[in-house]
Amino acid sequence: ENILRLLTTVTTVVFDDYGAELGVRRAVDEFIAAGHLQVVAELGEQPGWVYGGRTIDASEGLVTTIVKRLEDPESTFVNVRYAWYGQSF
Repeated sequence: ENILRLLTTVTTVVFDDYGAELGVRRAVDEFIAAGHLQVVAELGEQPGWVYGGRTIDASEGLVTTIVKRLEDPESTFVNVRYAWYGQSF
């Protein structure tokens, strides 16, 4: 989220462990589906590779380009989480 919102000069983002880590894959896929990122190339191991005893059905990494940035910085999960941590109790 922060890359899409704050780093305005960044146009290319490389996601390592895209296929191996389900959280990375889910987040990247959501941004692709929402039209924020476009896949430029796949990197590393290709679908069918084995990691941690399981067969992975996606490439190891992705190169993406930013096609649409996030516009509302106040509504992101990251900002809400860090705002909560910053509160005094």
